[in-house]
Amino acid sequence: MDHKFQSMRGIHDYLPKEIYLWNYIEKILKKILKNYCYSEIRIPIMEKTFLFKKTIGSITDIFEKEMYSFIDLGGNKISLRPEGTAGCVRACIENGLLHNQVQKLWYLGPMFRYERPQKGRYRQFYQFGVETFGYIGIEIDLELILITIRLWKKLNILSKLKLEINSIGSKKSRSLYESDLKKFLYKNKLYLDKKSIHRMYKNPIRVLDSKNKNTQKILKDAPILKDYLDNLSSVRFKNLCIFLDEMKIKYELNSHLVRGLDYYNDTVFEWKINDDSSSKKTICAGGRYDKLVENIGGKFTPAMGFAIGMERLILMYKNLSIINKSNSHLNLDINILISELDIEYLKLIEKIRNCFSNLRIKVNFINLSKKKKIEFLNNTKISIVLLILKKDEKSKKIILKNFKTGEIKMVFYKDVTTILKSIF
Repeated sequence: MDHKFQSMRGIHDYLPKEIYLWNYIEKILKKILKNYCYSEIRIPIMEKTFLFKKTIGSITDIFEKEMYSFIDLGGNKISLRPEGTAGCVRACIENGLLHNQVQKLWYLGPMFRYERPQKGRYRQFYQFGVETFGYIGIEIDLELILITIRLWKKLNILSKLKLEINSIGSKKSRSLYESDLKKFLYKNKLYLDKKSIHRMYKNPIRVLDSKNKNTQKILKDAPILKDYLDNLSSVRFKNLCIFLDEMKIKYELNSHLVRGLDYYNDTVFEWKINDDSSSKKTICAGGRYDKLVENIGGKFTPAMGFAIGMERLILMYKNLSIINKSNSHLNLDINILISELDIEYLKLIEKIRNCFSNLRIKVNFINLSKKKKIEFLNNTKISIVLLILKKDEKSKKIILKNFKTGEIKMVFYKDVTTILKSIF
């Protein structure tokens, strides 16, 4: 019996019929980031496991349960990247990008986590990440939020999303808070879910991120992180909120928003689908990580970034049925139907490609009767069609039909590109 090969669970193929939507969204993102003077960086999908232990933290779900790690042939412990920030910071330090300079960077690529697969949440997933280095003021906090807002507006989904923000303060103030939180949780451990009890002993602040309804009810009486912020963090967050108000940006304060990685401090934020029925609502998340560069061997460098889960964003976009059909590539195709191969046809096609390099020019080498060709053309959604029915050696004419206007013309070979320019 032949073995049937299939992709692994939680790892998907992305087929041509949906890739155009990925390209559409990525193109908008890249254009916006270029406008804000961000540069692309490409980082490896594999790093030494110790890098993630130092950055993500060993007492996290990601490091303990979800990373794809292995020993390579050289005896090195290697991991597929579960997120992009750690590798980006390592690359900046190693290549001297942070020496007496600031950086605004972005990257796009696959990440890997051994999670329970569900819609929009896969074991291989794509993130669009943005990282900034060397900016200490709240202006960069605001800029990153403004970048995301500009994207949501371009995609016409801003009204479907809500912004949640919080400050988790410094490591010192958070340590004091965790101590009191742990005491509170211990008193109520009989009412906590199993996952929260496990987190209570190792990383109590992660209990705040629990999705269990009973645990969330108990947490309403828990100590509040903002009461433990030092004066510097408190003033910083207050000023950020003032800026957001001045810019008329709607947001919600979420005292339980802590993010899942150990390296964050001060400002954290998430964009969530504004729909209570959504089980996994976050499509974009970020925050500051001012100690991370120093933690893995660099000099102190203030830093902040965010990441967008591309699968979740695209799934939301498709579910809302707001795809702008005017952006479909079909409206820009030129379809040339010819019944037999001829060098003159190929020369004409290449001439058209030279003049219209931005268009998708589809060439069908099919042998149909005149009647069937007309039927084929009438059923297509393509805007402009060049129809070569029979080569006319004397006149060298072909038929051009504009399906938007219904106009049909007999066109000389030499005039085809001129007429197409007038149309496009």
